[in-house]
Amino acid sequence: MKKTKVLYVTTSTNVGGAEKTLFLLASRLDRRQFEVPEVVCLKPLGPYAEKLKQAAIPVETLSMKWIPTPMDFLALLEKLQAARPQIVHAFLYRAIQLCRLAKSVGQLSFKLVSSPRVHYRSRAPVLRWLDRSVKNQDDLMVSESMASRKYVLESMGYEAAKVTTIYNGVEAGAWSRSQQGRADIRSRFGVADGDVLLGCVGRFHEQKGQRHLIRAVKSLADRKAAVKCLFIGDGPDRARMQEKVNRWGLSERIFFAGEQMDMRLWLSAMDIFVLPSLWEGTPNVVMEAMVMRLPVIATRVDGVQELIRHGETGWLVPPADPKAIVAAVENLIIQPTLAQAAGHRARAYAERHFDVGRMVKEYEKAYLSLSS
Repeated sequence: MKKTKVLYVTTSTNVGGAEKTLFLLASRLDRRQFEVPEVVCLKPLGPYAEKLKQAAIPVETLSMKWIPTPMDFLALLEKLQAARPQIVHAFLYRAIQLCRLAKSVGQLSFKLVSSPRVHYRSRAPVLRWLDRSVKNQDDLMVSESMASRKYVLESMGYEAAKVTTIYNGVEAGAWSRSQQGRADIRSRFGVADGDVLLGCVGRFHEQKGQRHLIRAVKSLADRKAAVKCLFIGDGPDRARMQEKVNRWGLSERIFFAGEQMDMRLWLSAMDIFVLPSLWEGTPNVVMEAMVMRLPVIATRVDGVQELIRHGETGWLVPPADPKAIVAAVENLIIQPTLAQAAGHRARAYAERHFDVGRMVKEYEKAYLSLSS
């Protein structure tokens, strides 16, 4: 049987949800039906490039700067011409636009799948105009949540027949608590056994809403609660958040660990996971917290509402509402059995609905429908 050749093009292979989904997908496709000649990364290579290479998937970089140049476009064209894929799957905004442009040139014939992974609302108006202008080059756009699909249909003018939803996936069997990891990380940051450690993972950006969690921790500190908080991630707002923590005298309660790859160890150290985002797709880290049986407090936004069943598998609070976060944390502190039960239900729910094998099969089905 002739295999379907799928070439992946991504803006980045740094630490992030889109990059993780790309890695899980490219490394798990059924090799009896699909061939992955390589992954092309526009920017310099990051940690997920190394993981792809370890999975025997070649990765090449165009070493692109912030704004793509004509030379970057020609280099991508050369890669596409050399690989001659039946399907090109592009992840993230710049990779998607360059692949759309490559398809429009007409020198190559391939089906284009796009995965923007985040809402377009954070893009400048001119970039949203550009996206609308060339979106018809897509043969299929994959949204990671029904909320994202609704947004691109209603606000970006996409055709309903060309947009499908495939939820991200997590391999529950690979996620179990590490008692040694928990002890080491808590000791490193001075978190006592009796302290409740909140955890938050994500890029430091307005979208992620970390400032609201910091304000919530300040309120908890003012109430003398034995609560500390660990932030994992990096980004443009990190320095400003750290300055705020220092100014408020919270440096012994709030810690910044930077980007980390082995999230299993870091989630093991946490007692409650908090996602304070202002908008989201379906964040991988919430699924990972769920399979780690952590009680999850998350904002009632977009695709998050498709992951969490309020009061059963976690708790949903309004966005930009530190007081609501405080109330939810205090509720879990005084009812530890409630938190534990929700954690067990969350894992079972994630195993049923967000299994990585299910995710891969849905992508395989989409690829085959396009290539037939």
